[in-house]
Amino acid sequence: MIHNQIAPRNPTQLAVRSKIDELQHTMEEAITKGEMEQTIANCKEDNSQAKHYFGDGVYARSLLIPAGTAVVGHIHKQNRVCIISQGKCTFVDEWHKRTVTAPWIGEFKAGSKTAVYAHTDTTWIACLGTDLTDPDIIVEDLLKESHDDQVYIEQLED
Repeated sequence: MIHNQIAPRNPTQLAVRSKIDELQHTMEEAITKGEMEQTIANCKEDNSQAKHYFGDGVYARSLLIPAGTAVVGHIHKQNRVCIISQGKCTFVDEWHKRTVTAPWIGEFKAGSKTAVYAHTDTTWIACLGTDLTDPDIIVEDLLKESHDDQVYIEQLED
């Protein structure tokens, strides 16, 4: 299994991370109350909306994010490369805040959590290093639940 060290964060980056967590919580509450429709499933519960691709030591997961949709991703245990192959979106994590139009490619750090807003139908592709070939096991193995650094360090040592 490939894992990375937690990248150090400054107070501004920690504040951004907190705002992403707040956004996710607000969206989840609105969905529960019926005030917002959940159009994209939580991949830890239902990985069927993604398309899955495998190469030697590489897993790529693509997801169509419909125009007008906001998504908050999970925390990843490793550095990854993400590709926008279609559309226009704005995304933010602790290190980035960008509006991009396809084609676009970028690097994302281990431990980051990304919020995305699709201005147009957007295809987001995340590329991860693994020899696993079951998408559900990959999600369980490479995504984490908590930003708590001690919990994260323990998960990295698994």
